[in-house]
Amino acid sequence: MKRTVYSSVLSLLCLFTAQNAMAGDRPVIVELYTSHGCSSCPAADKIVREFSQSDPDLLPLSFHVTYWDNMGWKDPYAMEASTVRQRNYAQLSGRRNVFTPQVVVDGLHSAVGNDHEDVNKAIRLAKTAMHTIPISITTTKYDMLINIAKMEDGPTSMSSGATVWLVYYNKYAMTPVNGGENSGKTIENINNVIDIKRLGFWHNDAMTYHIPRNQLVGDGMAVILQSSPQNQVLGAAMYERPKS
Repeated sequence: MKRTVYSSVLSLLCLFTAQNAMAGDRPVIVELYTSHGCSSCPAADKIVREFSQSDPDLLPLSFHVTYWDNMGWKDPYAMEASTVRQRNYAQLSGRRNVFTPQVVVDGLHSAVGNDHEDVNKAIRLAKTAMHTIPISITTTKYDMLINIAKMEDGPTSMSSGATVWLVYYNKYAMTPVNGGENSGKTIENINNVIDIKRLGFWHNDAMTYHIPRNQLVGDGMAVILQSSPQNQVLGAAMYERPKS
């Protein structure tokens, strides 16, 4: 059932595996707005999971929304910040309502999350129009360093600057659901977002953010640079803990 209601310094000590986004080599951000309370969402979870398995250029992020939490099951990953982020996308596109499951690719291209071809189309469109402001993530003994480059010639969409987002996520979860539309099911998710922070604003100047390592949470983090006010992704980088 579809419910209408809508991230250079040498690493001294690495706890994660660095993956730097250089020009022409950054992940495509695939945001899935989902909920354990929505019966259409497990199919979307599977579609996004399969796309990420077949295409290493994608970085899926599962944003669990809160507006299903009063429908018989409270999603343990639901965050108000996810709901606010989705509503912001809706307002920018001129829509009054939000829905699940929804996929937003690189901040611009929306798709119905359980429609395989619609998601595929959004990914293709994003890849043909992607921009890359170089971002790198490295570690020192005490800090994570996020370095964002200055661009001499960049896209028009960066003329007003861009917001720097830091997104923490857990890579994998199997969650038994005991109520709501998915009662009795165990739902499989990847890259469940557990925190999102606005680091600051980029005005096309080289800049570095220092994140204390003791503040890191989850299995990985993504840095996303989004144009203002369009929300187009201009740069991205990811960092994940190594497999033990």
